[in-house]
Amino acid sequence: MGAELSSDHPGFTDPVYRERRAQFADIAIKYRYGEPIPRVEYTENEINTWNEIFTQLSTLFPTHACREFNRNFPLLVENCGYRVGNIPQLADVSNFLKGWFTFHCVRSVVGLFVVQIPECGIPR
Repeated sequence: MGAELSSDHPGFTDPVYRERRAQFADIAIKYRYGEPIPRVEYTENEINTWNEIFTQLSTLFPTHACREFNRNFPLLVENCGYRVGNIPQLADVSNFLKGWFTFHCVRSVVGLFVVQIPECGIPR
């Protein structure tokens, strides 16, 4: 799934959502592996949504997330800007992970997600 939406997608009839999705797709399409990962300017509405989700999920992590997640999540908070008021940038997460793994493990793609590159290698 890239920039195009199927007619049964919840955002199909929302022109604001579709425009924003197209902006993200454009960033991903223009990106070339090896270049600095582009930084995204998030809207006030996106940040408010992030704040609500981050706050709610953070209360659930101790009792609902696995031990590995709970052990590593503080590292993302400390090093990648995971907090209320700040949506983490893919570049920050990628740069942090490069210090932990022997491969470049995230890159932008068309759509609102990241992928692990299958031929990357094995973590240190």
